[in-house]
Amino acid sequence: MKVGRYCLLFILTLTFLFPLMAKDVVVQSQWTSQPVNIDGNSQDWAPEILNKWNKFKVDYGFMNDGNNLYGIIILNDRNYWSTISQTGLTVWINLEGKKKKKIGVHYRLRQVSAKEMVAILEKKEGGLSEERKAEILSRPQYRYYEGQFIDKKGRPLEVTPLGKDFILPTFRMSRTRGKLVYEFRLPLNIKEFYGGPSPDLTKELKFCFEWGGMTKEMRAALMKRRAAAESRARAERATSDLRRERSVRDFDAPLRRPKKYSFWVGIKLASQ
Repeated sequence: MKVGRYCLLFILTLTFLFPLMAKDVVVQSQWTSQPVNIDGNSQDWAPEILNKWNKFKVDYGFMNDGNNLYGIIILNDRNYWSTISQTGLTVWINLEGKKKKKIGVHYRLRQVSAKEMVAILEKKEGGLSEERKAEILSRPQYRYYEGQFIDKKGRPLEVTPLGKDFILPTFRMSRTRGKLVYEFRLPLNIKEFYGGPSPDLTKELKFCFEWGGMTKEMRAALMKRRAAAESRARAERATSDLRRERSVRDFDAPLRRPKKYSFWVGIKLASQ
């Protein structure tokens, strides 16, 4: 009888563990003969291109040509947006087919001044004419959709142009009917950020979506609130027991941190 119970327990254990032992998700990118218009419009993506990640209630998909990978992620539930409006969306691509962060692109919408926009464009495009500068400076602020290469620790990487066909990563976002859409582009010739040989793009790539959590500014604000709470606790030690107890309780209560979400998938690039 004991042997039978052990066998039953073993079978039930395998039943629950089997989904966790399943193979990693691998999706097929679709070939596109024309560059995708990056405008944050999900209507440009046919339903058969999209895949689902049910845990976070998102849809996502990929297209590619010979030079670029185009992607989209649609967040269908506000409960999983977290702090994406502040932190932006980070994507990690590993051309060696491993779930290992080596190089990523951080996509973030920033409000910049006219002077900042001039500096950004001069860095990206070289010198600007005086007429172009005057045109830019005629407006006080701009929405800048930034696509920044980063290393595994999140530090910015300087882009080395690889010729006239090199296209910097970019993105657009939109909010429609309770959905948050990020549509983006990144170049496939990011091999220049690796020290090894050129990657074989016929093999499976690993790709990670990541968003939420805290920015450096948010961490600094959290530390400031903690320091203020500790200061209040010290200042109130000479007051009544009730006030002292309340102050200590407020200080010890954990401050809520926004959640960070991420998931990895494999990508098979399409060929012409």
